[in-house]
Amino acid sequence: MILRAVLLLLAVLLLAPATVEAGFWKLGRLGDEVGGAARHADGLGGLPDTVFRVARDGGTPALVLGQTDGHWSLIDELGRSTRLNSGDDLDTVLRAASPDGQMPNVVIPTHRVEQLGPLAPQLAKRGVLRLWDGKMAHKVFKLGDRLEVRPHPNISVPAQPYRVLREALYALDKPMTRVQVAELGKADTSGPRMVGFGDGAPTRPGETALLTPDRLVEGMRASQGGTLVLSGRVRDGALRGKTGVQMKLADLQAAADAADVHLIVIDGPAKRARRAAEDAVTHGDLLEALASENRQLAVGITRTGRDRIRLIAKPRQRVVVEVPKNSALVIARAAADSAEVIHAIHIVTRDETHDRDISTRAIPGIPNWVLMLLAVNLIIAVYYLRTSWGLFTWGWRLFSRGRTRAGRIVRTTVFIATMLVFGFAYGLIGLIVSVWRTLIWLLRLVRILPTPVAPA
Repeated sequence: MILRAVLLLLAVLLLAPATVEAGFWKLGRLGDEVGGAARHADGLGGLPDTVFRVARDGGTPALVLGQTDGHWSLIDELGRSTRLNSGDDLDTVLRAASPDGQMPNVVIPTHRVEQLGPLAPQLAKRGVLRLWDGKMAHKVFKLGDRLEVRPHPNISVPAQPYRVLREALYALDKPMTRVQVAELGKADTSGPRMVGFGDGAPTRPGETALLTPDRLVEGMRASQGGTLVLSGRVRDGALRGKTGVQMKLADLQAAADAADVHLIVIDGPAKRARRAAEDAVTHGDLLEALASENRQLAVGITRTGRDRIRLIAKPRQRVVVEVPKNSALVIARAAADSAEVIHAIHIVTRDETHDRDISTRAIPGIPNWVLMLLAVNLIIAVYYLRTSWGLFTWGWRLFSRGRTRAGRIVRTTVFIATMLVFGFAYGLIGLIVSVWRTLIWLLRLVRILPTPVAPA
């Protein structure tokens, strides 16, 4: 009994906590999507009190948009509520609900923006709608029929649907780890090398490595979790590097997915791509460095696999240069500016669920669900330790007759390993045996079966 208790405690302490952190964030995400029902009862729409302070923009008051009894209400910082009716003039209601009569900022959690229906574009058109993601209150812009937020000044992502918005915000805020910059080209033994992309020496600052497609794929396999930035021109679905070397984007994406590498393909000049990659901390920083006030980037997102996504950032508008006649200087400047133009950025990376699972793994390379399964098996096997040991020793005798000390150590080690794998089967058999013994005991208790008598 003592041995069983000790083993059971060790199983819980060593393996069960492996998924605690991942479990907490998943519960938190579920809570975000479902909404804070208790907070709704207070009229705050599931938002913390600090949102009023964060959502203020240059002294503009903030109101929280909550829903009670199927109707939307505006709640100020003092808890006063103003109901929104479908026939009311929106501007009048907003100013009346504001503490000082100004046009206020209206805040709502990101996961509830789709519930606003036609109210969302009306608020966005007035420039007052803010989406709270837990850290920031993102302003919602209306461009035609599209609602979008700008997590960076020159980067826009769609505000609807919510899952797309959440994935985009998470991907843009993701740090760029072990960044390596390269171009497709012929092998250059005298050029710079990259970690996982040659002899293992890091790229020298200010230089871009030239990699053949074969070396590129080989290097990806050795750089799991790293970030590879490729630059060149994308034509007909292929990335073209120097000296005519090219590789299809689909093949690049498949290689990155297989190697679990964060791949960034910049359709633009190598020098600008390298400068942006060296200074960027997150994916959003990289895109912001490649954008400009006159050339903002609109981000779209698609799912490429079960746990991978691709962000495609493209300029919202092209730069139009008016060239006077017979002006060679202006023509030369326009040509130089066009050489620096970024046509698109492709980012292939993990989705939020998979990325958080990787970052919260107790043992690198082993998913938390596997550790939890092992923990459950071990706990069940320890609980039915007598049955587990009996079944194991019965099977062990079929293959081994050794009774040496070394043999006993090996047997014990193998037994612990089998508990991790076959614990559920041990437990199922143990449960059947326990039920059978209990049934026999009850039958003997009511004297249906005779009580066995020990031989004299």
